[in-house]
Amino acid sequence: MPLVYRTAGVWGPGKGSNLSPTEVDENFRFLHELILSVQDATPEPDEISNIVQNTPQTITIYMASGATWGPFTLPRAVAETIYAPMTVDTTLPLSAAGKYYRVTGNVQVTIPPFSSVPFPVNTEVHFRLASTGTVLSFQEGSGVTLHGMESHSDFLSLRGGVVTLKKWNTNNWDMWGYLDLLSTASSSALGSGS
Repeated sequence: MPLVYRTAGVWGPGKGSNLSPTEVDENFRFLHELILSVQDATPEPDEISNIVQNTPQTITIYMASGATWGPFTLPRAVAETIYAPMTVDTTLPLSAAGKYYRVTGNVQVTIPPFSSVPFPVNTEVHFRLASTGTVLSFQEGSGVTLHGMESHSDFLSLRGGVVTLKKWNTNNWDMWGYLDLLSTASSSALGSGS
């Protein structure tokens, strides 16, 4: 039964007098039953049962009903590039991720395997040769492959030259920048390291 109103308004004409106790109770009963019908019609939520990380950058959400959402690509924080000097032969430590090294001596940089230094995929490390008459060279650690530039060496001997290393797989790194041409790489560069 519809609600009984005392006065007229947007709800229509009112009764024009006070409501009887029975009419008040019936109004309350009507509203109570309406609330119960809404509560009964509320569907049960489909809860999340599991979240699976498919790759380092994606996740899939599994629901209790068996439905899935995703995969979703996760946002990646952009690490601040931090300056650090480099003057001696170095095996890259995990703290090298995202760093910019200014090299001021004959330095050989060894890229370690994931088993000893677990750099995450997409790690970048940057180098600049900042002194004249010195050589910066790169050495593959056990099981590591450096993917350089065709017809170029793994050495940098020109002051001001910049090289970037980027990890794209477990033990694979891309290397690009101002590397010496194979035809001009000096014999001293081939034996440099300290």
